[in-house]
Order: sequence, then C-alpha cells, then structure tokens
Amino acid sequence: MKKLVLILFIFLLTVNLYSYVRVSPTVLFINEPKRSAALEISNSTNNEIEVWFELKYGYTATDDSNRLVIATPEKLSGDDKSASEWITTYPTKMVLKPNEKKIVRVMVSPPAGISDGEYWARVIVNSKQIGRQLKIKENPSGARIGFDIQQQLSIPFHYRKGKLTTTFDTMGNPVIEIKDGKLHFKINMFRGGNSSYWGMFNFMITDKSGKLVKKEWRHFVVYKEIKRDFIVDIKDLTHGDYILNVIAEPKRYDDAAKFVIKTEPKSWKYNFRIQ
Repeated sequence: MKKLVLILFIFLLTVNLYSYVRVSPTVLFINEPKRSAALEISNSTNNEIEVWFELKYGYTATDDSNRLVIATPEKLSGDDKSASEWITTYPTKMVLKPNEKKIVRVMVSPPAGISDGEYWARVIVNSKQIGRQLKIKENPSGARIGFDIQQQLSIPFHYRKGKLTTTFDTMGNPVIEIKDGKLHFKINMFRGGNSSYWGMFNFMITDKSGKLVKKEWRHFVVYKEIKRDFIVDIKDLTHGDYILNVIAEPKRYDDAAKFVIKTEPKSWKYNFRIQ
C-alpha cells in the first residue's frame, strides 16, 4: 500500500480555528538585547499529537487575485531581511498527550554588525495525530493508497534591532466599489522605513444627516507591497446618500498590539449612493 501525506496549511492568524494544536502567541517579536521568546503549544484533542518545527523566510503578501498568501522567495533580493538562518527552536520536536501543554523556545543569534531594522522569518508548526488510522482509498487499478493528514501553522517571527521606523504609502488613490450589497475598499500599499507596518483600518459610514450608521475595523500588515480588498456589508442600509470615512492607524487588538510602531494616521473620505 502506498502512503501519501496530505498537508493542510492553516494560514496566519486563523491558526487556532481548525488545527490539531493551539499556539500562543500567534505572532512573535524579539527586540534586542533579548535573545529568545516562548511559544505555548497545547493539544485540546483526545489523541496524542506529534509536533515538530521548521524555520523559513517568508512574509504576508497577496496573489494576483488579492488573496492573502505567504511569500517564500527562494532567492533573496536586496530588501529581503531574513532571520531564518540564525534562529532555532528548542526542542525541535515534541509529543503532546491529550489536553497537554508544552513550551518551545525560539532563540535568535544575529550576526554582528547587522543594520538597524526588522528581520523576518516564519516558525512552521507541523502536527499530526499519533496512531491515527490511515484513510484508505482504492483506485481503479486496484492499488490501495493511505492518506495521512499533517497540519501546518505559520507563525510570523520578527527580530528588531536599533532604531525602528515604519509607514506605508499607496500606489494611486484607494477606490471604493458598491456591489451586491457590499462596499469594497481597494487599496495598494507599499511599506516605508525599516520595519513592517502593523495597524488597522476603521470604516465609518454616516448618512446625509451626519448620523453614524455603521462602524467596522480590519487589521492589516504591510511587509513590502500588498493589495487589499476590504469588504463592509451594507445590505442593511436603506437607499440614499452616504459618506464613508476611512482611517488607517497603528493600532491592533491582537497579539501584535504592544509591538505596534507609532506613526501618523492616514485618512480618506468618499461620498456614495445606494440605489
């Protein structure tokens, strides 16, 4: 019988929704002179889970369809500041019993003389159930193939040295589009400074009397260049004229909150009509 491994990749900050293990925090920052940070790995299932770790260079980007992906270039360019070659985990693998928690330490040994700024990597947390019965599938030729499911979580890692600066600018003006009861805010951003930009967009819609009728927010991060299409559901708004105010500010409500680099907020204003 042939055995195939089906790898289920679980993206970024949704990591704890569908995985065998839970990881906390969901993003790592180490500021000099610190040399390590801790990840808590917990097993909330009723099965033993095997866990092992990989380290790769990567960052959040978008593909041609504006879907979030993790870019992992094989060849680094001049603006690729990779930390993947000088970070390690201890231990490198572990076994978690049902409902057990363990700590893995992520340790960094930066080379001497690196410039100020931020260096990136991804801590890949692989996991699979131990003793799980393989799913058997028989193909038309009569061969039997067993499928073993392996899951991967990708945790963003950042090492910060010296004076940190960040901002983001836009390529062209952001645009809005009203379609099928949804408001799309489309923006193409590129980062300035020497560190990634972590922040949030605030979307505030007022009617013609100035009354606030909808307020929502969305987290975002800019490592290099990224195109985003943020969607606000407006099916509950009646026909008429409205104003959309959008504010981008360096603020978060998640594990990255205390590592945000303060910068000036940016804002945009749009008039639109619901027919």
